[in-house]
Amino acid sequence: MKRKAILIGNTNGLQGVQVDLNNYKKFLMSEIGGAWLSNEILTLKNPSLTILNMHILNIKMNERPDFVFLVYTGHGGYIRKSTVFEINEKHETIEESKLWNIAKRQISISDCCRGIDTDELRKSVQMLSDGGKVGQSQARLIYDKRMMETEEQQARFYSCSIGETSIDTGLSGGGLYTKNLLKAIKETKIDKCLTINDAHEIASRTTKKEALETEQHKQNPDSRVISCFHDKQLIIAINPNATRLFG
Repeated sequence: MKRKAILIGNTNGLQGVQVDLNNYKKFLMSEIGGAWLSNEILTLKNPSLTILNMHILNIKMNERPDFVFLVYTGHGGYIRKSTVFEINEKHETIEESKLWNIAKRQISISDCCRGIDTDELRKSVQMLSDGGKVGQSQARLIYDKRMMETEEQQARFYSCSIGETSIDTGLSGGGLYTKNLLKAIKETKIDKCLTINDAHEIASRTTKKEALETEQHKQNPDSRVISCFHDKQLIIAINPNATRLFG
């Protein structure tokens, strides 16, 4: 399977964004995250709109991956019935839909505000231990095989609902939703694999509760996914030691 991860962040005024970018990359390169190679991960920090569009076009037309894992963390808003990302300090923006359908199988995670104006976004991550014993090569094979068994789909996940804002916990953890998403992955007992739908559901409950109890803030993560059998959903993590369970 040919894979590509695209990590986009706007660090302007948000200390937690760099934490998120670093920790997402560490997670992906761990065996539980699929043992991605560094050259399969593109990190774009405060990119210009021209540079971002150039990379997306190149990936779609030339690299043509089977699966794309895309993350945006930074500032965002909800304008004219669309989630919009503010991608750099010059306030250039891009509609999230411009980042869809880069591959036939794609997970898109947006950890940003979705206020009806332009707000702020964020996310955060808990460092995950690699913990695998079967090695990077075997973990990659397991990840690729399971991913290619899923339905072709565009699965989109948001740190908050339309009209809401997202909490950034700064250098101590990054964005609240991302912190809870990666914490859910780390703490869930994974039999063979963990779907992104299941991880999002766990992170959503924790984020809602934590935002309300610690910040008296309303933050309700949201998603847009297809209706399909559980074993056809896109995965976010694997158990690299459960090789015998994958046939």
